[in-house]
Amino acid sequence: MRSLEGTWLDFMETKNRTRKYWQSLEQRNAPPVENYKEPEFGMSKNEMVAELKKKPVSRKNFLKFMGAGAVLVQAACRRPTEQIVPAVIRPPEDIPGEANYYSTVAPDGTGLVVRTMNARPNKISGNPEHPLTRGGVSSYDVASIMDLYDPDRIRKPARLNNGKKKRASRDAIISEIQAEIKKGDYVLLTGPIDSPTSRKLIRDFLGANPGGKHVEFRADPT
Repeated sequence: MRSLEGTWLDFMETKNRTRKYWQSLEQRNAPPVENYKEPEFGMSKNEMVAELKKKPVSRKNFLKFMGAGAVLVQAACRRPTEQIVPAVIRPPEDIPGEANYYSTVAPDGTGLVVRTMNARPNKISGNPEHPLTRGGVSSYDVASIMDLYDPDRIRKPARLNNGKKKRASRDAIISEIQAEIKKGDYVLLTGPIDSPTSRKLIRDFLGANPGGKHVEFRADPT
């Protein structure tokens, strides 16, 4: 025989299943919750599809659907996953997070100091210990680092055909250049060269390949 307490608990549990509680005075006289579950745009998905089947899609709806599709496509796109592989044998002077400074000379003879971070140059400044320039630097020298990070810079061998660049094999291009040099009557075009070592290399190259001429050209008027 069940106790009075057990019978009372069963009664309250059954009563709670059928009773609807409200948490505020506004909810007591409010419409049913189902009224708040109406579609946000006035019609459900099935009703919208049925409406589209009745009449052709208007220009406004077409642009609306195309815009939504474009947004979804862009949301699905992301940058490819890249992995940073550390150097197998890291030079002792290359410490992650610390900059290294190297002294060098610009083609016009200006003394420069190049700051590098993880073996990547990121700033060019004048060398205060250079006997001629004493730390002075031109805007061309400072901006020359942008040539390294130029997004339009040719990273692989290419051949210009009818005004368009097309990729080509490195070996094929070298073979063509060697064939043209052997014919003689060629021009070696470079920028201004003030390095004695570079000039000696050019003289040795012209001596080994007769018929050539070295021409120096500076793009800027200065």
